[in-house]
Amino acid sequence: FTFEPKSYREGSTADEVPFRVGNKTLGDFYNSLNVTRSAGSVVQVCYGGIFAASTANIFKQDMRVWKTIEKALERGDNIQEGHYMERSWGILLATPLKAFQIEAMKKHSTKVRYNPLSIHGALLREGKEADDEDKEYGDDEDVDQQQQ
Repeated sequence: FTFEPKSYREGSTADEVPFRVGNKTLGDFYNSLNVTRSAGSVVQVCYGGIFAASTANIFKQDMRVWKTIEKALERGDNIQEGHYMERSWGILLATPLKAFQIEAMKKHSTKVRYNPLSIHGALLREGKEADDEDKEYGDDEDVDQQQQ
């Protein structure tokens, strides 16, 4: 929850609003939503803002949460809050992972991606396939940390 984009280079905002206002980190933003479900140690995320949700999972959140999100996102087009929501939709709308699923993901990953400007916190598996993927997407600036 320490993710904190300070700026965003790709594209531009047509509405000319500042990118960053208010909440300092993803955790600060998430806490400001007053969500009743806490985030676990491993959570789903929806980079790009593309996701699907069941009506049951939508209604698990209090309507005040959705109103708070709506208000935060109507500030502008390419804003810090939008990047925080990309990382929050999965927590809010997905069926929470079960303990055996989290255990399996941790068992089969060997490191955690550290890149505060991108896909920060992704679980990775070392090996040729993972190295080839990093080269393909130009992620050579990432610092990947070994899982403890």
